[in-house]
Amino acid sequence: MKIIHIKKADARAVCGTLTQTSKMPCKSSSLPTEACITGFRMAQIPGSICAMCYADKGFYAMYQNTIKPAQHARLDAVWQAMQSPDAAHVWVSAMVSLIGDDKYFRHHDSGDLQ
Repeated sequence: MKIIHIKKADARAVCGTLTQTSKMPCKSSSLPTEACITGFRMAQIPGSICAMCYADKGFYAMYQNTIKPAQHARLDAVWQAMQSPDAAHVWVSAMVSLIGDDKYFRHHDSGDLQ
């Protein structure tokens, strides 16, 4: 797949914004925990790792009015990218633009790969 050049502003319109978590030295992307396919079920099991999910506590909970809409926008972008090979190609190219030359990137700091 050849990556196409996409300006960062246009890339944000395709993928949504990236986050900068305080405990990581890099940008990341997060999805809503309620959309985490496996984790949402595991969270119902007491003692499981997902029952103690950090992404439902702390800053995620404190700033949920801004974080949740951004996470849902990213999830919508992922689903739209899955609709066709052309849409996926644009999404991948947009993510490459957003990550840029950064040495590290965390994909996902919450949620699950869909």
